[in-house]
Amino acid sequence: MKEKEFLSHINENTGLIWKLLHLYFHDEDAKKDMFQEVVLQCWAGRNNFRGDAKVSTWIYKVALFTILASQRKRNKNY
Repeated sequence: MKEKEFLSHINENTGLIWKLLHLYFHDEDAKKDMFQEVVLQCWAGRNNFRGDAKVSTWIYKVALFTILASQRKRNKNY
């Protein structure tokens, strides 16, 4: 997936990412930081997208797994 195509998909699915972030985070700065982390993880895994599902499904899955990993890490530190 080329950069331009990737950015287009992220822009189309920004609302989806933010909905997930609002479910798991209350602090606005934490949401912004995690949004960047989700986009970074999507970028890192963009070449693993096989096209078996819609791009929005793939982005949702990456976002959810990134958020849950962050939550587990945060809970482990307490």
